[in-house]
Amino acid sequence: MTHQGSGEKKRLGEYQLKLLDMLLQHAGEILSRDQLTHLVWEKRVIDNNSLPNAIHTLRVALGDDKKQQRVIQTIPKKGYLLDASYCVTVEENTATAIDENNDDKNNFDHNSNDVDKKYNVQNQDNVPDQNNDSQWQENISLPPLAKKMFLSTKIKIIFTLLLTVAVSSWITFVIEHNNRLAPNFFAEEQEPNVYRNIRLFQLRDDDPNTEDDDNLYHRLKDTLYLLDKEIGAKKMRMSIYYHLSLRWLDYTFLIENGCEKKQLNMTIYHWRLDNKNLNNLIYRETERKVNEMDPCHS
Repeated sequence: MTHQGSGEKKRLGEYQLKLLDMLLQHAGEILSRDQLTHLVWEKRVIDNNSLPNAIHTLRVALGDDKKQQRVIQTIPKKGYLLDASYCVTVEENTATAIDENNDDKNNFDHNSNDVDKKYNVQNQDNVPDQNNDSQWQENISLPPLAKKMFLSTKIKIIFTLLLTVAVSSWITFVIEHNNRLAPNFFAEEQEPNVYRNIRLFQLRDDDPNTEDDDNLYHRLKDTLYLLDKEIGAKKMRMSIYYHLSLRWLDYTFLIENGCEKKQLNMTIYHWRLDNKNLNNLIYRETERKVNEMDPCHS
């Protein structure tokens, strides 16, 4: 294999050349270990290190850094990939002539015609001399197409970063804008000092256009009176928080007896339609929570 910049030649073994041929035929695709083993060694029995050793030999010959893996990339748990940006078709009239003294050319696999157009090759089964690696790597240079793709990738990264900043700023603006538009709720106590053990709070917002056309206290006052007596007998206290809506009622109550707390959140739909069922539901669920409370032992 002849380096077209420096003219230096590297010798590849038969299977290393066939492996390079297969990677070139599938440039830009991930080939698994099983696929490469089948395509290169076919039905021959090989050990587990044959493919990694061949990949290492190719990387040394191509001046590919083992850590960065710019040309031949290892895809964890998937296989290997030859970066298509490093594959540039060279016209035949600009390629370096094949060494006329090479007598082993006929030993090559005749299916590697595409590789022969790009590289001048000589067949040898021995691993290349490691002492020439540094000189080979010094002469390696990116092809023009790879340089263009590198610059294009750099521009894409910068554009992506700018786009990310712009999107993040827009999301922050929308969130802050919505927060300013969202109503701020506050709890307003209803009918204070009516019950000894129950406090009733309505959750309101600061929107002046919001009007309540109903009063939950008048709907539940008899039920709350019974519950007040029951929880008072058991030395408990209860706080109720509710928010009125046209279609549903958000109703939350918290019961505590000094050593334990119980809370229940309910959303009651169509709560205005049947006042009797509403009172039965509130009484039943509150009584259930009261019965779940463990008595305090002094």
